[in-house]
Amino acid sequence: MDTINPVSQPEASLPVAPSAANPTTAGAIASQNSQGGPTTSTKISSMADLKREAPEMYNKMLESIGMKICHDMKDHQDRLKRLMREGNQR
Repeated sequence: MDTINPVSQPEASLPVAPSAANPTTAGAIASQNSQGGPTTSTKISSMADLKREAPEMYNKMLESIGMKICHDMKDHQDRLKRLMREGNQR
């Protein structure tokens, strides 16, 4: 019996996907996909930079900080009320 070996066809040239091994294509693809906004490689060194580069994220961050302060204040007030009640009961 003769064994027939399938002949593989040469692969067509596929577009190069961005990768860490090929930073040129990664950078080109990233710049094409970005809409002018910040990316994971954008360096933010101050709140002023954050406000300029990503105003929506800046606003959410300020809102989050404000909520944290309010929650901490409520926790401290509740603790103070509890201590005052315990002190009055003695």
